[in-house]
Amino acid sequence: MQLSKQNIASLSAFAKRLSIFLLTGALFISCTPLDTNKKLEVSPAANKILTAVSAMAPASDDKKTFVYLDSAYRTLKAPTFIDLYAKYNFKGSRYLRYHANTAKARMYADSMLYVLAGKEETYNLRYTKAVFFKGDVLFTEMRYNQAFELYYSGREFAMKNLDLCNIFEYTYRIGMVMYKQERYLGAVPYIKRAFYESRYCEGEANGYKVYISRQGYLNTLGICFEKVGMLDSAIYYYRKSLAFIEHDVPALPENARFRSAARGIVYGNLGGVYAKRNQLQLDEAYLKKSIAINDRPEGDLGDARTAKVKLARLYIQIGNIDEARLLYDQLKETSQKQERPLSVDDEMDLDQIGSQYYRKINNFFLAYKYIERYNSLRDSVYRSKTDLMRSDLDAAFRVTEQNYQIALLAKDRQIKKIYMFSFGILSAIAIGVLALALRNKKRLTMVNAEITAQNAGLQMTLKVLELSQKENNLMIKIAAHDLRNPIAAVINAVDILRSAKLPDKHLEILELLEDLSQRSLETIDSLLNINLDTENITKEPVEMERFLFQCVNLLKFKAVEKNQHLELSAFQVVVEVNKEKIWRLFSNLIYNAIKFSPYGSQIKIGMEREDDDLVFFVRDFGIGIPEELQDKIFDIFTEAKRFGTLGEHPVGLGLAISKQIVQAHEGEIWFESVVGEGTTFYVRLPLKKCNPNLTRA
Repeated sequence: MQLSKQNIASLSAFAKRLSIFLLTGALFISCTPLDTNKKLEVSPAANKILTAVSAMAPASDDKKTFVYLDSAYRTLKAPTFIDLYAKYNFKGSRYLRYHANTAKARMYADSMLYVLAGKEETYNLRYTKAVFFKGDVLFTEMRYNQAFELYYSGREFAMKNLDLCNIFEYTYRIGMVMYKQERYLGAVPYIKRAFYESRYCEGEANGYKVYISRQGYLNTLGICFEKVGMLDSAIYYYRKSLAFIEHDVPALPENARFRSAARGIVYGNLGGVYAKRNQLQLDEAYLKKSIAINDRPEGDLGDARTAKVKLARLYIQIGNIDEARLLYDQLKETSQKQERPLSVDDEMDLDQIGSQYYRKINNFFLAYKYIERYNSLRDSVYRSKTDLMRSDLDAAFRVTEQNYQIALLAKDRQIKKIYMFSFGILSAIAIGVLALALRNKKRLTMVNAEITAQNAGLQMTLKVLELSQKENNLMIKIAAHDLRNPIAAVINAVDILRSAKLPDKHLEILELLEDLSQRSLETIDSLLNINLDTENITKEPVEMERFLFQCVNLLKFKAVEKNQHLELSAFQVVVEVNKEKIWRLFSNLIYNAIKFSPYGSQIKIGMEREDDDLVFFVRDFGIGIPEELQDKIFDIFTEAKRFGTLGEHPVGLGLAISKQIVQAHEGEIWFESVVGEGTTFYVRLPLKKCNPNLTRA
């Protein structure tokens, strides 16, 4: 089917807006809409009549077309309600689209709903379109709240009974109600959602209409953003609309003419945006391109007129008076030739341009005449919009939602009867299951009693073991504490004897005695630190970069003895920890790295941020840990004891205590080791538990 001039011209029902044409023409162009239900369809005889009248071009009153339709229908022996529905659809659509006779259109919309009464769910698609059509009529009559209620309730019905391909136009219309109330940003989410939902119609038989709709939705989004001054977003959607025109185009003969007209419309809109951005050269270029495309019989003459109005304003602004006068005369000549009277918006455009033009050439008498008429029309339009702008769509939305929920409750009552019957059957099954369960209850009770008794015995045994463990720990600490003073006295005695003049062989014995005493003290200190009280550990804020720096500095003397280099890489971060315990942790790890690294090697200490944790590492390039010892090194009194690279004596408790310290801070400690290449110990501490104040140097 080739598009007629009227079809092309109607692409901008609001003078420049391709998208708003979609409001009344997308579904009711055809007199025989498709229905997803394979129930009763339009009879062949009625379909033949409707095909014939559809081929008749719309006339000024369509009187002959309607007379032929009515007389031909009277020849049908027994027209079905679907035949009548199709007839009412055709007549109502003609009255609304071509004659703006909303009273007649509303009457036929009511008739369409009447013939489907009681059959709404069976003929769900036709019912949805009838509700849709009546909403369009109310929208045209500027009864926006009522239109909104119909669109919303129709969409809810469609959501339950149809697929998304039959829903997107409802979503779009809800957005257009907000658009007409100048709530442009409120319209945007609905239009975007309609664009998304329309994807489900790609490849369908009505794919061309969907293609027109989707392109129009992008254009309308640009208009909404332009209206609220978000010009970058407007340009984005206008360009996206142009890109859509060039891609994914249905292979249909009428497509070329539509693409040309649509492209011209978007060019005109882009010109308007660039005018608002004061990019006048781009404004002029796009407006000229728009006029060149649509100012011809096969183009969109309405949009060409809009582009000329914008271009005339531009020429007046930049002082190109001759070009402005030429466009002004063309606009007046076109308005005098057209059959229909000018719309109020068109009259206002002409008066405003006339006023601006005559003021520019210093003809203030005519300038005043036109501006006075323009102001009078503007005031009239403002008054007519007052009631519209007072409408509360949010309240209408709430009322519609409540009414729809009431209707759902009524339907639920019917469903509940079915549920009650089903409940009776399920209850009988449940009783049988319950009886079976009762038979096994005694046996399960006996088994549970045995398990409970065993659990009680195990709990008692566990308590005894815990008590014994506590007593053992206490005895170890008492013994270690009692040993500390005598050994400290031995060390003091060694210091006193050293000051005396003794033979060298006696001094060697004193050094050996001092070394053994020091190692004994280290072992005692380790015993005193095992089995930390993790619940009562006291924490304080500690700045970790400075803390690690101090820790490394205090151990440098040990590294210097083996000509080793300690390298620290850290950043500023405050963490709540027990300073004494964490000091012992890192001292143990760094001292072990020194102990098991060869002469002249390097040891790296650092920290990293991983999500909500801090991960510290101590990396050496020493002898490594044999695989057979790796699962034992964190054990208390472990057998995995080894001498250092220069014969340093092992204690065996350092890593066990380190693990307890990390666990007390709800952290994790692990290592990676390769024999002969070195070992890296990692400590993870949770920042989220520590109220961090993280900054990087």
